[in-house]
Amino acid sequence: MATGWVDPVVEEVRARGRAYTERFRHDIHAIMEDLRRDQQENPERYVSQITVVRPPKPDGDAQELGPGGA
Repeated sequence: MATGWVDPVVEEVRARGRAYTERFRHDIHAIMEDLRRDQQENPERYVSQITVVRPPKPDGDAQELGPGGA
């Protein structure tokens, strides 16, 4: 890792991520189970779908794309 200026916000996010994964002994299956449980209990914290709207074409029509850009 490069030495120099350290962003305290980035370091806090990394520390919280490490602490979270350590709670589950870095077991990805346990982490995913916890995330799914949390999503069921707190759906307002999660994005269910993102709609991308491209800028209008020269003819003036905007194109709306669903998930995955299709």
